[in-house]
Amino acid sequence: MTDEFLLNEYLNKKQRHKFIEKIPNDTKQIMVTAIMVLSFSEHEDEKTHNEDYKHILGLLKESQTTSAILPELSQIFDNKKKKATTEIEAEKNTLFEQIIGDKLPQYKHLITNNPTDKAEIIEQLKQNCFKDKKNVDLVFRHNTLEKIANSIKFPYVELTVDLLKVKIDNSEETLLLGLSSIIENPKRLSLHNTELESEWKTFPLKWFAHKITQPELRHLFNLHKQGKSLDGYIEKFVSDRMKEITTKFDSHFYPEFANRALLLHNCIHSFEHELYVSSICTALPLIEGSIWAFAEYYNFTEQNLYTEINHQRHLLLTTGNNSKEYTVGDLLKKSNLSDFFDEHFINYYCDELYNERNPILHGKEVNNFNKLNCAKKIMTFDYMTDIMNAYIKEQYFKNMDDLLGTRITEKILNGEALDDADRKEIEEKVTKNDCHVHSQQSLHCLT
Repeated sequence: MTDEFLLNEYLNKKQRHKFIEKIPNDTKQIMVTAIMVLSFSEHEDEKTHNEDYKHILGLLKESQTTSAILPELSQIFDNKKKKATTEIEAEKNTLFEQIIGDKLPQYKHLITNNPTDKAEIIEQLKQNCFKDKKNVDLVFRHNTLEKIANSIKFPYVELTVDLLKVKIDNSEETLLLGLSSIIENPKRLSLHNTELESEWKTFPLKWFAHKITQPELRHLFNLHKQGKSLDGYIEKFVSDRMKEITTKFDSHFYPEFANRALLLHNCIHSFEHELYVSSICTALPLIEGSIWAFAEYYNFTEQNLYTEINHQRHLLLTTGNNSKEYTVGDLLKKSNLSDFFDEHFINYYCDELYNERNPILHGKEVNNFNKLNCAKKIMTFDYMTDIMNAYIKEQYFKNMDDLLGTRITEKILNGEALDDADRKEIEEKVTKNDCHVHSQQSLHCLT
């Protein structure tokens, strides 16, 4: 992710935005809906093709042919959504009562008698019960159900004749197949359905879920539920992305990442040549070192990870306290980075991956140097750096917005050369604002 790459990404984004602005709002809505449908549909799994699905598909095809949404189709969709939300709300209410526990009579009394006057007391009672550690599993299920219900209620998918006309890869049927799956079970509109299944607790790639598509996640999760190993997928994923992963830090925009490019090359080279001891022993410090390096960048932009006390750095904790002695685990779990990384990744890193670190690097573990374990480390690095790079890119884009402004950006997008006055304006902003220091190299590309 070089400076030139980021600049091109920035300008391409601006150009795409200009193009999208010209698209009518109704057309944009159709595009968004089509993407949503195909992202969440399960139509590719033939096991989901029950009689309801087939009937709905037939109604969609008839509506497409007649250029009119059949009333029966709309009624089925409304009924399916209503039934799904009713079932969810019923389970949520049961869970809520279990969470409140023996405080339920008191809670109901407060709700029934002057609820407005007692609103603060009611909320405090509820929060205390929801924060009780013994209720953690019940609260998780309750809150997950609420997320699913909100996804169903939000009008992501509205049936219109124009939507049914959308072609995907020149096919008029593809979107109808996806719509049939969504209408047959509106719960599919949520990302969180899998989290309610008992097998989710033991699913080894929870932390990786946000990197892959919903169909891919469902496929992997179904394999896991069937008791099948995901080892082959992990090894293939890494092998297929060797070139992309190897060059991730080459001439990187952030110098602390660029300084680690040789480590990364050696790690991947060792993996490719089946030198798994060397690869793993390089991967572990590479992963941890990258987290520490990113923390410096994050603190530079957010100013909320560290503080100086008596000329010594302390970690700022989310509790409001600070710590003079801290580990990478503290950084991930107890600082503001705990809200930056996905909780599943943090748990995986701090519990499984970090527990391997000392035995391996101190020479106590000598039996677990194999292709699979090595691939897991590289997969972790790949996922983690994607999240970090996305943040760095976001900050770069913000800086470039400030540096260039609307007028100069428009000149660049229109292919106009920058004059001396433009360059002077940019340079003055760079000099005046230290926060733009990471965008200075882009001036050479622009001019």
